[in-house]
Amino acid sequence: MKPKKQQQSKSKFFADKSAKDSRRTKDSISHSSQKETSWGGVAFWYDEYLKQEDTYQSKVIWPNLERIILDVPRGVEQGGLQSPGGKARAKLCDIACGQGHFAYLCSQKGYDVTGIDISKELISFARQATEKIKEEQKSDISVPEFHVAPSHDMSMVSTASMDIVTCVLALQNIKLLDETFQEAARMLKKGGRFIFVLNHPSFRIPQFSDWIYDQKKQVESRTVAKYLQEATIKIDMNPGESREIKKVYTVSFHRPLQTFIKLLAKHGYMIKKLEEWASHKRVAEGPQRDALNLAKKEIPMFMCIEAIKAV
Repeated sequence: MKPKKQQQSKSKFFADKSAKDSRRTKDSISHSSQKETSWGGVAFWYDEYLKQEDTYQSKVIWPNLERIILDVPRGVEQGGLQSPGGKARAKLCDIACGQGHFAYLCSQKGYDVTGIDISKELISFARQATEKIKEEQKSDISVPEFHVAPSHDMSMVSTASMDIVTCVLALQNIKLLDETFQEAARMLKKGGRFIFVLNHPSFRIPQFSDWIYDQKKQVESRTVAKYLQEATIKIDMNPGESREIKKVYTVSFHRPLQTFIKLLAKHGYMIKKLEEWASHKRVAEGPQRDALNLAKKEIPMFMCIEAIKAV
């Protein structure tokens, strides 16, 4: 259990963000006039979403990610790595960290965390937020160090300096995937862990996958119309808005699972673990409630891969 004061400061870290400082970007599309990505226009919405309690991030992603990251006996060296609780704090880099949501959570678990994102506005805010927490705590608590950089060029991080590299729900928004995997391998020590979480590439293909109900069988299932071919997909973040001037779009890059596996092999990783996580959300009422809830338990919406740098 964390001290109450620390829990309150964590909430404040995410709750104090302003619309002005929260211009959400990820390492995906470079525009000719500015180093900004397609997530910039939905910054305020994303910040507001993370403040909610019943999110995928809080109910599904973090509990599982925390379990995997901490899956090293305390004080025991494994493959040259020192776990939290040992003499040295293990080093973790969170790629495409955004406003530092998972970077901060990892730092509270005893890791020396570096968060990197392409958005200078978000990184500036993250630094200010962590300084405020340190001032309020009046103690030397662990907070992440943040840098501005694209995921394919994180030169401020020394070669072979990281025990863990994470990338959470961001690879599908990153265009230069090969180079990003290469950079993660460069930063990791031999035996270090690359842990990344994806929207499930087999079941969540924007505009080409959906829930479908078989009235005769009374079974809810997932239909997939396109999978093996890689695709760049324009996403309408506000489909209910009819005025084009008010529309906000992002871009998602679909890749089949084999793309990620091949890149891991190319850059000297060995897969240690692959997990698939289902949604925690359930339908409370409706004629298809039972069928849909069963499908939501059976068909995973997220995938996590843990790979070890072997060379």
